Amino acid sequence: MRRLFPIVLALLLTSCVASIPNRELECHDDSHTTAHAIPPPDSDGPMIRMEGSYRRLDKPAYPQAALRAKVTGTVYLHVWVRADGHVSDVAVEHVHPRSAIALAEGLADRMRAWLFNPPEDYGVAVASEFIVPVKFGIKGYTPPSTTEPVPPLPVNARRLDTIVVEGE
Repeated sequence: MRRLFPIVLALLLTSCVASIPNRELECHDDSHTTAHAIPPPDSDGPMIRMEGSYRRLDKPAYPQAALRAKVTGTVYLHVWVRADGHVSDVAVEHVHPRSAIALAEGLADRMRAWLFNPPEDYGVAVASEFIVPVKFGIKGYTPPSTTEPVPPLPVNARRLDTIVVEGE
């Protein structure tokens, strides 16, 4: 029975996450995690491996100048998270479209106060890198389409769910 518990827990967590139809998040204090049953290196039974997720988000503000100019787009932030969940560094990785650079104003500084659930390997939290997409949109406004491709993002960083910021 003791060996079955991690498997049952992994199945429950995976089914809960799989039931989330939209992978975009509105900013609030909920956490989303995924779990996978993987065998630990020194055991004959499965072990739960938790992936990283958001723990506490302070909703970013839509930059007023960008809102007045009807600038929309997505800012991809590269976030380095310590094993305790605190942010150690943040950098703007990319803004899509590039003309929406005004959306990045102050966003990296605001993210430094966020807390994350770092991934765990065999029950031990590990420092990690994440890509955090923050999508800015204006209620009732359809922006012109763009053919500008999103460049590849770093492969060593896990991509988290998109944070949606909607202006009016």
